[in-house]
Amino acid sequence: MKTILSIFAILFAASAAADEIPPPPPLFTLKGEVLEAKDVSIYTYLHLKTSKGETWAAVNKSKLAKGDRVEIEKAMVLHDFKSPSLNRTFKTIYFGNLTDVGKDAAAVPPAK
Repeated sequence: MKTILSIFAILFAASAAADEIPPPPPLFTLKGEVLEAKDVSIYTYLHLKTSKGETWAAVNKSKLAKGDRVEIEKAMVLHDFKSPSLNRTFKTIYFGNLTDVGKDAAAVPPAK
């Protein structure tokens, strides 16, 4: 009986510990065409058109213009993100690293 209780206690402790730390969100590459760019202190917010539809992303401050095609790597999604700089809440926004900018890059959906 003690063995069964010990096993149960170990399994319960492992399960409780696993519940406390959520897994990290998946990271992926996001590509699209810039519809709008808004600079704030250290970020550039981008309204993007992708093959899956329109979305918002934020990257380190960069000179981008409407029509530029961008690739953002290691993008992480945030929901209901409040931007104090823009005084706006984004239902969904992606934060990542800008890796490629060009007029000829194809807009493709995020890789999973």
